[in-house]
Amino acid sequence: MVVQLKPDILKLDNPTIAVERIENFIRDYVDRAGSEGVVLGMSGGLDSSVVAALCSRALGEKNKVIGLCLPEDENFNQRNIDHAEQVANMFNIDFKIIDISKIIRSFFVNIPIFRIENKIANGNAKARIRALTLFYYSNVLNRLVVGTTDKSEMMLG
Repeated sequence: MVVQLKPDILKLDNPTIAVERIENFIRDYVDRAGSEGVVLGMSGGLDSSVVAALCSRALGEKNKVIGLCLPEDENFNQRNIDHAEQVANMFNIDFKIIDISKIIRSFFVNIPIFRIENKIANGNAKARIRALTLFYYSNVLNRLVVGTTDKSEMMLG
């Protein structure tokens, strides 16, 4: 399914109308895809919290939105997990915490050219493992993955 986004979809002359447009877009996209709902990563940050709230408002029912918090050892932050859980509770989102530390370790142990000092490659691998987890849930549960990337991540690659 190809969706064409027109520049005026996020026009912010009236924030209430912009929110309604986004919610309608989410609802229509899920309906047209024949999906059971959405799955998204919830880090506890602003971007994922806003997206989670918009999805919940758009889809209404608790079972329509699944939020996955995917912490790992190196960047574990209980405060962020607590924030994600608070948002999930506030917006009636089906929330799950999945520690991906073992998956990351297993991946790195089995890559012959693994270099602990290569922060960019290692960070990208962790991001891909998070994405793989979201898409696995999506495929098994007939849901769409909703992206929550932010501008700095897009600029860094």
